[in-house]
Amino acid sequence: MFGGAGLAAPSAQAGPCPAGKSCQHWCPGDVLPAGRPVPWDGNVCHDYYWDYYGVHDIGDGANYSWRDMPWR
Repeated sequence: MFGGAGLAAPSAQAGPCPAGKSCQHWCPGDVLPAGRPVPWDGNVCHDYYWDYYGVHDIGDGANYSWRDMPWR
């Protein structure tokens, strides 16, 4: 019998929401943030906030600039 810890599939873990930001949660099938396609992994959920500069994924720290995301 195996007595070690079970292996789990990797998943994105959300970091704490930065002070003064309004963080949100997005999952596949939800409306896109600000109506723009964000170039993140569309197969998993993301915790994020957006501001003047773009969308900030707090799970992996990626920043997506508005100028790099086309309007739909």
